[in-house]
Amino acid sequence: MICNGTVLQRILYLVGIVDLEICLLIVGFVALSPSEKVAQWVTGGMLVLFTFVYDCILESVCHSLVSESPSLTVYNRTVVLARTAYNVVGILNNINTPRMISPTACGWPGKSGFFFCGSCLLCLLWVFFRLPEPKGRTFAEIDILYERRVAARKFRDTS
Repeated sequence: MICNGTVLQRILYLVGIVDLEICLLIVGFVALSPSEKVAQWVTGGMLVLFTFVYDCILESVCHSLVSESPSLTVYNRTVVLARTAYNVVGILNNINTPRMISPTACGWPGKSGFFFCGSCLLCLLWVFFRLPEPKGRTFAEIDILYERRVAARKFRDTS
């Protein structure tokens, strides 16, 4: 995980997503428990931990990965697409989350952790198979790796 004194971004991102998966699973399973008071405390604690992990690991690493990973030929389009996708998903979450936790709509407050765990799992699979490790690479080297169609998870080991 540490290479030349710095943490590898891809590994850090994977660890962060796995941490979020665990938090969301705990929230979902605790919602199934009969003790509502305990479920509320555990859910609150897990959501605080979720926010801490997201803000400290994923969000900070994401900004650097978006700017370092793309090929120079599609750099501008990639950054714009990443920001647009982030904003669209944020809008959809802000519309759907209140409906999920509302007792008059879906009415599955804690169980919505299972829904978000599923979407987080899809992100985990994408990150594992498609997110390259740009650490220590110049933009020219990254372009060459893309031209050679090197698998994203093998960027770090390919010379």
